[in-house]
Amino acid sequence: YIDEKHFFIYLDATVFIQYLCLYGFAKTEFMDRERRVVMSLRDSMRQLKNVSVRITQEHLEETIRHLTQAEKISSFASDALIEKFGDSKNVFFNLYLDAKRKERAGYSFENFLEKLIGFDESAQYHAVTKFDAFMECVRRYLKIANISVVNYEAAEYLEDDPMAKRIL
Repeated sequence: YIDEKHFFIYLDATVFIQYLCLYGFAKTEFMDRERRVVMSLRDSMRQLKNVSVRITQEHLEETIRHLTQAEKISSFASDALIEKFGDSKNVFFNLYLDAKRKERAGYSFENFLEKLIGFDESAQYHAVTKFDAFMECVRRYLKIANISVVNYEAAEYLEDDPMAKRIL
């Protein structure tokens, strides 16, 4: 039954953020409970023969916003400030801090972005903003991971489509 059934799995932003972290940081020293759960999910999905993994455009954009927020936090959060207040609620920033503690001296957020999503500050992107540049990088990852993006706004026109009404 499982071999014949086609599964559609939708990732929300909370899960996709952890999923994306696995791309460059799947070593055991970077694993927390949430990342291990998502790794288990990812491995289970890979075992299915007929699976379509999807993320909505809205959840993808939320993920990129978390990434841009992490970059902003990294620009002003000194080691002393982090020591005083502890980790952030931002998963990407906390992973960056873990990597910074474990990697070589001089590890920067740019190093982290390169390892996480392949972002290179000196590369030419079609994007005007950092948000769009990060989006380009993450979309490459989505293609590699065979995750499709669903835009439900484009599907709203189906409400008035007679063929869609007949199918539904």
